[in-house]
Amino acid sequence: MDKSFSLAHQVYKRMEQAIITEEIPSGTELTEMGLSATYGVSRTPIREAVAMLEQEDLVESTGKKIVVLGVSKQDILDLADIRIAIEGKAMALAAKNIGAQGIKELEDILQMQQFYIEQNDSEKISKMDSEFHFTIYKHCGSRIYGKTLTDLHRKMARYREISVKSRPRAVKSGEEHQRILEAIKAHDAGQALLLGTEHATKAKQRLLEED
Repeated sequence: MDKSFSLAHQVYKRMEQAIITEEIPSGTELTEMGLSATYGVSRTPIREAVAMLEQEDLVESTGKKIVVLGVSKQDILDLADIRIAIEGKAMALAAKNIGAQGIKELEDILQMQQFYIEQNDSEKISKMDSEFHFTIYKHCGSRIYGKTLTDLHRKMARYREISVKSRPRAVKSGEEHQRILEAIKAHDAGQALLLGTEHATKAKQRLLEED
């Protein structure tokens, strides 16, 4: 692999995470020189990383300045609507295509999620929540559904972290995950579709309650 591309991808992932979590807030103005100093790389990988971020509409490059666009509340609502439309379908595909190893991975994740709920560790709960969904996407048998939902889920990361800080919400989410897993284990695509869609719909409702 080309070394400059590898460095660019590393910078891109670090910047993407910082922007999504608002470590770098929307409206922040950056420069290639400043980013080069921050990430300890030359300006070539910085330029390539910024180009990738522009493709995701996370930044806008205007001459010498790079303006952070971030992920707005309206962006999150739009992403939630897309998720409602396709999350259940991915779970239905997983119910059809998942094997014993995938089911074991999901069971282990839910066991850890329940442990962290009992410990009231919101950071770890959020991580296990994401792992549960990413594992379903990985085993759904569709690269398009998997990539689309993984990217979407990642962009909603900050909201998801805020949501699981509420213990009652974390508990309900865990219960919903358990029902989804039972449908997937039974290879019941229809039930997985229904539960996955309901899960995504409730997630949007919780988002609206934050207003």
